Amino acid sequence: MNTLKIDNDILINTCSNFEKDSKDIFFTTDINFIQFHFCLEGKISLKYNNGAYTFNLQENNSIILFNPSTNLPIDGSLGEKPNMLVY
Repeated sequence: MNTLKIDNDILINTCSNFEKDSKDIFFTTDINFIQFHFCLEGKISLKYNNGAYTFNLQENNSIILFNPSTNLPIDGSLGEKPNMLVY
């Protein structure tokens, strides 16, 4: 995972997977962050509430997440190659 810090409150993280198997990612966030997820290639499976809820994000799609009452860590799995997530 690569992180580009634009400001204290603005981070751009990128993850890619060029392997034959899926790749797990985990990133803790602060409750104040609004999350923008962009799946540029492949597919990503995002897990929330300790894995009780899963959201599949397909290629060329995006999702915006924010919960003012609880922290939303980024917990997911990048599918097989090629695959890229920007958040």
